[in-house]
Amino acid sequence: TGASSGIGAKTKELLEADGNRVINIDLKGGDICVNLASEAGRQKAIDELHRLCPDGLDGMICNAGVSGACGNLSLIVSLNYFGTLAIAKGAYDLLEKKHGSCVVTASNTISQGAGRMDLVDLLNNIGDEKRILELVNELDSSSLSVGNSLYVSTKYALARWVRRVSASWAANGVRINAIAPGNVNTAMTATMSTTAKMALNALPIPTKFGLETLMDPEEIAEVIAPQFKETDLETITAIVKRYYDQDTWKENLIFEKDSFELLQDILEDAGELGERAEYEELVQTEYAKNAVKEK
Repeated sequence: TGASSGIGAKTKELLEADGNRVINIDLKGGDICVNLASEAGRQKAIDELHRLCPDGLDGMICNAGVSGACGNLSLIVSLNYFGTLAIAKGAYDLLEKKHGSCVVTASNTISQGAGRMDLVDLLNNIGDEKRILELVNELDSSSLSVGNSLYVSTKYALARWVRRVSASWAANGVRINAIAPGNVNTAMTATMSTTAKMALNALPIPTKFGLETLMDPEEIAEVIAPQFKETDLETITAIVKRYYDQDTWKENLIFEKDSFELLQDILEDAGELGERAEYEELVQTEYAKNAVKEK
């Protein structure tokens, strides 16, 4: 998605140069032109993908999005988060057929503390788009800080969602990763105010240190494109790393409550859990704790 400009366009260029067929889903200038901020647009895109690729997909790159400076708070939430999830989930069965890969473009801004964790929790744990938009529309759309906060929140929620589903998707042969590209010279960043650009330069990119410039889209595209070359070792490495990053790689036998809740999140997102259970009712850690003490 979003391959008409910026990072998406450069990634498309690289993939096509390697002989791959790329289908661009975008609002304008795409092979499938739809509005991914709407439920109807998302469903049309998914239906078209199934029509064009009945045998499956080797990869899906969810790149479409808008910046926090776009002035439309609903669009930030509906496109950046709900549009991305809908396309990734809608293409999942096609990816499963070919053991393909899915890359979701998140953002390095999630590490800067500007996001609203109440909104992140609503996105990840409730997921009621209509109700969330009602709450978002009560905020000040003229405030750049509000827009940026929502942008960061949607990207934070995307990164969290990727981590939650990665193990269950990998179990079915589908790799999913998030790319946090940093500050890139695209049409989105071109509209930033002078103050915003100064703020970006205050957080230098290692490869551009001292240059006061943004990265080129090619630099990010070169990271995304290789993930679609099938290599068994890469698959194994990715699965192992996911388990480690998710903290599902245990150092002892004690099944902590946080791990129990994370396991339920993964099963729930995979559609395999109908009802959540209470940790205290199911888990007994006495024997494991005694074993650790004896050791």
